[in-house]
Amino acid sequence: MINVIETLLDYIKNFSTDDSPPPPHIGEAMGCWLYFTALAEEVPALETCLNTTTNSELLKLIQDSKKPG
Repeated sequence: MINVIETLLDYIKNFSTDDSPPPPHIGEAMGCWLYFTALAEEVPALETCLNTTTNSELLKLIQDSKKPG
């Protein structure tokens, strides 16, 4: 009977000493996906603007917004 109790205590200790960070909250994960989606949709929109406008000031602004950093 003592071996069973010791085994059970060892089993419980393995779960209580887990040092890995908890998984992200669903709200955090949703925020990351929304940000990614917004960025992915922005590139075709900028390219459409570049191909359809003739205003030189607007073209410069669009080209500046496409530059990284």
